[in-house]
Order: sequence, then C-alpha cells, then structure tokens
Amino acid sequence: MLKIPERQLGLAEVCRQHTALSLEDLWLHCFALGSRNTPLQLDAFLHGALRPTPHEFNLIAVAVNEHFVDVGLDQFVPYIEDAFAN
Repeated sequence: MLKIPERQLGLAEVCRQHTALSLEDLWLHCFALGSRNTPLQLDAFLHGALRPTPHEFNLIAVAVNEHFVDVGLDQFVPYIEDAFAN
C-alpha cells in the first residue's frame, strides 16, 4: 500500500486555509464525493494525527482542487499518484 507523504497532507491543509475553505465545507464536499469519514477524522488527516488511505487523500485533493476552480485559482493539490510519478 502506498504511504502518503507528509508534505502532501500539509499542502492540502495549507491550500484549504489559504482559500478560507472551512473544515465543514471541505468535509461536506468530500462526503458528496463519497468519503465515509467524519469531520473529526478529516481534521485529523489534515493535521497528521491520522493517515488517510490513498483513495481518501485523493477525495480531499479533488475537493480542494474543485474549490480552487470555484474561486478562480489555478493552484492544485497533487493527487497521490502524482506524488510517486517522479
């Protein structure tokens, strides 16, 4: 199983904070994409207390990236596959 690099999780959290996306809104977007985690688990993922699965990390990245598009930014959180491409 792939281990998600710590910098990937940190980048997702920094991006979320940079765009003022609330944890609750991020959780709701992740839930709509199919996440089965609680808001507390999502918060723990973003702060390194828990490790999401690669699939769960990608759901977080999709939610953050879609928010970026909504607010007109072209910055993106890389998906887990991209972290291992190099």
